[in-house]
Amino acid sequence: MRVALTLGRHLPAVPPELTAAILLHDVLDYRGSDLVDSTIARQCGQRTLTMVWLMYGEHTAMDSYGAAPAMALRRLERLPDLVAAALTADKIVSVGYVLRGAQHTADPAAYWPARRPFLDLVPYLRAFHTATAHRIPTTLAGELDTLVRDAETATT
Repeated sequence: MRVALTLGRHLPAVPPELTAAILLHDVLDYRGSDLVDSTIARQCGQRTLTMVWLMYGEHTAMDSYGAAPAMALRRLERLPDLVAAALTADKIVSVGYVLRGAQHTADPAAYWPARRPFLDLVPYLRAFHTATAHRIPTTLAGELDTLVRDAETATT
């Protein structure tokens, strides 16, 4: 829900299919794709299903960035603008959550070493922002840029 609300702050006319895709995009991590495909297509429409798969496909770009950055960037460049905006909102929520945790921890020295997987993603987050910022609302891109800059500071 936070991702949909974040996107709505920057893009007031979010298509309902994109809102549905935002709410459903992580379901592929938990269910078999055949069940997901048939259920989403039947209940939400083919356009929602396509957006779900595009959003899920960005996970592949994220996972492959370290070993194959050029391939990951090609995937990002092919994303439709609305999907790139939704994924930006997703990253804003996720990165913001981790950074707020750092602000509220009783032991900052122990917080960041325990977040090594997040810290390892920071270069990808910067690459994602660079690849998509020119195609999404400037306020949305700016919010992610600020958070990524804060995450980059945390890596040092």
